[in-house]
Amino acid sequence: MNELKTQTEKALVKIAKSKKAVKDLPKTGDYLFFKIKKEIAKIVSELFNNKVIKTSDLNISLPPYHIKADLSLEIFSISKILGLDPKKVSKELGLVINKNKTKFIESATTAGPYLNLKLKKNVYGEALAEVTVLEEKYGKNDKNKNKLAIIDFSSPNIAKPMSVGHLRSTVLGQALANIYEATGYVVVRDNHIGDWGTQFGKLIYAYQTWGDEKAVAKNPIAELNKLYIKFNEEANKDPELDDKAREIFSNLEKGDGKIRKLWEKFSKLSIKEFEEVYDILGIKFDTYLGESYFAKDAEDEVKKALEKNLARKDEESDAIVVDTLLGVPSFLLRKQDGSTLYISRDLAKIKFRIANFI
Repeated sequence: MNELKTQTEKALVKIAKSKKAVKDLPKTGDYLFFKIKKEIAKIVSELFNNKVIKTSDLNISLPPYHIKADLSLEIFSISKILGLDPKKVSKELGLVINKNKTKFIESATTAGPYLNLKLKKNVYGEALAEVTVLEEKYGKNDKNKNKLAIIDFSSPNIAKPMSVGHLRSTVLGQALANIYEATGYVVVRDNHIGDWGTQFGKLIYAYQTWGDEKAVAKNPIAELNKLYIKFNEEANKDPELDDKAREIFSNLEKGDGKIRKLWEKFSKLSIKEFEEVYDILGIKFDTYLGESYFAKDAEDEVKKALEKNLARKDEESDAIVVDTLLGVPSFLLRKQDGSTLYISRDLAKIKFRIANFI
């Protein structure tokens, strides 16, 4: 738990440092492309009775390879704002640009719903200079400075191999984190690993009954997964094993030292193997705040739900039930043996993130 507390503290330090770093990112309007957009917006506004056209109203893209132009300006969106015929807008705008020879644009050619623009030669040099000066900051901006994004991704399950689904989440999560950072967000990458629940009662029972310590040390995830599969096979023959597994997990939640030591061992061995994959992908997480981290706080959330009459204790089973909430069908907050559920731990996780990171 101390290790996880340290992770949280490091994440908070990262947030503070990142907020300072964002100040050094370029502003969106400083980029040459947006200066060109600003120039076009000004020309359109002045040409059509000072009707205000913002840079965000302009849809500019690269033209098809067979078009001899540098940029294509889509006319329909502008004409809609102006309330004018697209052909009229395209023709008059093209004439003004070609006649006045603007700062950035050499010529304009009408092509259906587009106005194709040829840039002045010196603009190419300015673009290259921009790349040279900004180096690795090129393409980034401070549009979302002072905003925080907590990106929760990968989230594999302890003692189980990563699936294709986990790898997909890992790559997509990292891509999102990179994009958010590139637009000024301070990003905390959190790996909310699946490290809690009745399945650990099953795994610990299997390890204590059939486990080989040396085999697990040599090939952790593969061996632990075999034990988990064996438990389920045996439980199909003897359903009472499921009750024993639930009892073990309940004792884990209550703080049984011997059981917790085994659980910590499985967690560390699994994370070590996961990190081998992350190293190959070049991914680093700020925190590994799995489900277990929020188990105790989940109990507090259950108590608060009872105090506020948002939940009730079922008289027959002793489970904590939410009958209905904001149109959501009835669900459990706590099982009859006193164990927390994913949803109650999720509530604690959300509260923790708001309190610590926002």
